[in-house]
Amino acid sequence: MTDIRHFFSAMLLGTMLLSCSEAEVSSDAVVRSQLAFSVSQMSQQTRQGLDVVQENPNDYRGIDHLDVMSFITASPTTPVAVTDEPLEDLASGTEADRVSGKEYYYLDEYMLKSGTNRVLVYGQAKAKSGKDSNTENGKLNTTLNGVTKPADITFSLESICKEDNAGTGVTDPDRDEEFDPAWNLANYLTTIANTSGWSENADLKNRYLNFIHADTDGSGLICGSAAHIKAYVKALKQELQAIIVAEGTSDDTKALCTTIIENIGNTEDATSCVNNGYPGTLGLPDAAAVLRWIGSENRFRVLTKASTLDNINDVTRYAYPAELWYYVNSGVCTSENPVTKVDYKNSSNWEALLAEKYTAGPTVNNHTRSVAVESPLQYGVARLKMILEPITGGDNGLKDAKDEVIVAANTTANYPLTGVVIGAQYPVGFDFKPLATKSDDNKCFIYDTVVGDKDTETSKWTVNTLVLQTYEEERVPVILELTNPEDGTEFTGRDGVVYPGTKFYLIGMANGTDEGYGTESYNRVFTQDFITQLTLKVNSLANAYTCMPDLKQPRLEVGVEVKTKWIQSTTTTVILD
Repeated sequence: MTDIRHFFSAMLLGTMLLSCSEAEVSSDAVVRSQLAFSVSQMSQQTRQGLDVVQENPNDYRGIDHLDVMSFITASPTTPVAVTDEPLEDLASGTEADRVSGKEYYYLDEYMLKSGTNRVLVYGQAKAKSGKDSNTENGKLNTTLNGVTKPADITFSLESICKEDNAGTGVTDPDRDEEFDPAWNLANYLTTIANTSGWSENADLKNRYLNFIHADTDGSGLICGSAAHIKAYVKALKQELQAIIVAEGTSDDTKALCTTIIENIGNTEDATSCVNNGYPGTLGLPDAAAVLRWIGSENRFRVLTKASTLDNINDVTRYAYPAELWYYVNSGVCTSENPVTKVDYKNSSNWEALLAEKYTAGPTVNNHTRSVAVESPLQYGVARLKMILEPITGGDNGLKDAKDEVIVAANTTANYPLTGVVIGAQYPVGFDFKPLATKSDDNKCFIYDTVVGDKDTETSKWTVNTLVLQTYEEERVPVILELTNPEDGTEFTGRDGVVYPGTKFYLIGMANGTDEGYGTESYNRVFTQDFITQLTLKVNSLANAYTCMPDLKQPRLEVGVEVKTKWIQSTTTTVILD
């Protein structure tokens, strides 16, 4: 990538050194070498905490291990291709020691075959001590172990929840116990709905139909999170209490209201299922929890997979953010003289070291004593920098789906940001680029909850998330997870009521662009080793979701103005309305 150090702040500057003494060249043209590499401590502002991303040089994370594969390509300047055959299998999981006083690392007893003119190198960052969770550090699944060619190497996001059998029934022995909360919540609502006489009572029948979401704008779907259900039944309880004391209410209706309230019970009781934390206890967004009333069964069922009827996002598609991996596809420089650790330590910079010590050509041969990987390691992943502008009423106020003003004009709303969902994430290949064959079966959506705090001076939220490169012309949904505070105003969104104390979701769509930085220009949203910056602005609450729609399909209610660009400081605006 052309002079990338000047514009990508989430970059790794690194090099690898391969050296050996004259006595270590074997008769079968295999060099028994020392393998070393250099990593600078450049400021890295990504989704994780500053200590995790090496913002402070004293907190440098280092490399957990290396994976190296060597090649002979058509020329030293011809990059390794997916179809190329390596000289030897990938050397995986290698740990390196650090050169004192430098960001150089080395390995002893490393074997490098004569004829090598290119290498693939992968480095995995160490998890920061005390922040070893996938939520904090991200996670990538790899096929690096035991591979024999580039075509076998892939990287993919780690699903937060691998099981989709929520709510299959208590008697089902294959049911994952983690889904007990979902099943209990569905049972709880079923008990309330099936209160004897409710569905036939003339005074309360409409409220019954509303409760089971029959023929609603949300197509019968109900957010199945514990927080939403708690607010849902609380609102029903308040309505029924008002009916009981209203003038003219019949004794039969009063008695029925009382029975329904008894079935609702005390929702403040800590042992109540509405306080079980689902689905946050699984690491999922509240909108991932969905229920539907099944009339033929007279019960609520838990939904976890999209279908022609159920416009929802599969629970297994939510994934952790990408993990910090480094990568290079590079030529080599050689020397017929040994290059020692003292040389590495005394060098002023890598370019000067190459110019002074590595002058014997770009191919390893029987006379080679030291080898340097010419190009720096760079981030294999991409970065989204998302800035959420203050949510205000603007000039006309912030309105909901009923066209009612929820936030008065020129008033700042207190809707805390608690997470971000980022779509269009597919497995990538050996070069951290999407695979040639695109399949929605492998499509994932990052759920990032490490969003920090709102800036006290600007009232803006800035979220940095590591992601994988997207396909050309792929539209990327970027979803805000916001909370209507406990003392907030109830409002109506795209698929139902957003109650105080519950979360809601606003969707924006980012598109690729042909505007790049310098000579780099791609029609995609995220590109390996680049930053994509989006500034999001909320103009309406009318399309707020409580249940996450199927993000693989174009059936998303969004109003978006977006111009995507890889930037250093220029801002892109996305309007969510």
